[in-house]
Amino acid sequence: MIKGSGFSLRLIRKNDLDNLYAMMNDTSNKGRFYPANLTPEPRFFKTFEESGFWDDNIGRLLIVDDDDRMLGVINYFRSTPYFDGYEIGYILYKNEKRGKGIMTVVLGLFVEHIFKTKYINRLEIRADIDNLASNKVALNCGFVFEGVVRGAVLLDGRHVDINQYSLLRSDWLAKQETPG
Repeated sequence: MIKGSGFSLRLIRKNDLDNLYAMMNDTSNKGRFYPANLTPEPRFFKTFEESGFWDDNIGRLLIVDDDDRMLGVINYFRSTPYFDGYEIGYILYKNEKRGKGIMTVVLGLFVEHIFKTKYINRLEIRADIDNLASNKVALNCGFVFEGVVRGAVLLDGRHVDINQYSLLRSDWLAKQETPG
């Protein structure tokens, strides 16, 4: 478990599955910037049985409050097989928790954990260009803007541009060595 102030990041447990599956497939709590993809139940439960949602290609942690209530998820996955790194995705399902700085702290803790436990060189975040909050989270956590990927994601029946950010291991290490 990775502890934050007022929340924790933890592996998914079997007794979380029904609630998590419902939250992941409730398109109303994804907001306007998160793809409304649905996950088939057999695939969801099979992936949990095979890996617990944590292996070298994909990992998912729950974001829970101090009473262990599910707030959202943060995950990594290999979006480009030949890149030495992971893409990171995150969402707070509870709308009332958004805009309070939680995700900036969550991402910082997650990045630290990934760079300390996985020998990869690069982390990436891709965010809709209009998603000011997610873009701000990436920048606040030291990710570097690399450019706009045009027409990359289908949202609400239209293709939208996304901003791409990266954080290299060397960037993260330099930040760790900087006092203050």
